[in-house]
Amino acid sequence: MNFENEPQPHAPKRRNISLFEGIRTFAASVGTAALLMLSVCGLIGLPLPENAAAHAVSASHITAKTETVRTVQLGGDVFGIRLYTKGVMIVKIDDVATVNGRICPGAKAGLKEGDIILSVNGKEISNNKTLSKIISSSQGKALKLKIERNAKVTETEFYAVLSSDGSDYKGGLWVRDSTAGIGTMTFYDRNSGVFAGLGHAVCDVDTGEIMPLSGGDAVKASVKGCYKSSGSTPGELCGVFSGNSIGSLIINGETGIYGTLYSYGKNANVI
Repeated sequence: MNFENEPQPHAPKRRNISLFEGIRTFAASVGTAALLMLSVCGLIGLPLPENAAAHAVSASHITAKTETVRTVQLGGDVFGIRLYTKGVMIVKIDDVATVNGRICPGAKAGLKEGDIILSVNGKEISNNKTLSKIISSSQGKALKLKIERNAKVTETEFYAVLSSDGSDYKGGLWVRDSTAGIGTMTFYDRNSGVFAGLGHAVCDVDTGEIMPLSGGDAVKASVKGCYKSSGSTPGELCGVFSGNSIGSLIINGETGIYGTLYSYGKNANVI
């Protein structure tokens, strides 16, 4: 077919422009500072004021921003986690059978599952045994509980009740002060001993809340088996602690467990 007589697309018309007009257009797109640098480097020719190059690039006025490169050793080995909570976490609130029927002291005090009891009457609570002893000896008097909920600390009054057999005062609270398990180490730093593991927080198995960390240990562990994942249920490693502590735990956060190793030098056998 012959296209000689077909209408052609309109092409932009060309026009002759001067060198300085072209430079102005170039400067508008890349900036005058870049244009000046090109001239100083001799890539384009511009009439510059005397000493302009010296003012534009002076070695004595250059400030270089340096960044420290940090390298870590990738992990993948299994280690044990022994975690102790800050305060005690309420995992269940139950009724107490009394001579007057079933009463729920926790509900009356406004407590909820996942709350963390930090102190009672000003005394810090670090384990289940301490809280149980205080409630048992309260004689039904008011106990001032300091609790943490959703990162906010509040206070409430709690009254234990006498059980139906008259043997003891009870609060109907199921609490947890520690947890343990195994996971994989993500990385560790041979210069500082800092390590990270799991890739997710350690959460309470009943409430799903992140366990508040007061301290803990990383220990040697060995895998004895595993559970296969199914649907929305993730897989799980099964193992046992097989040695002494290799480090301490510092943070239990959204992105994992963090701590420091006791031995982390170049020749250290970490796991």
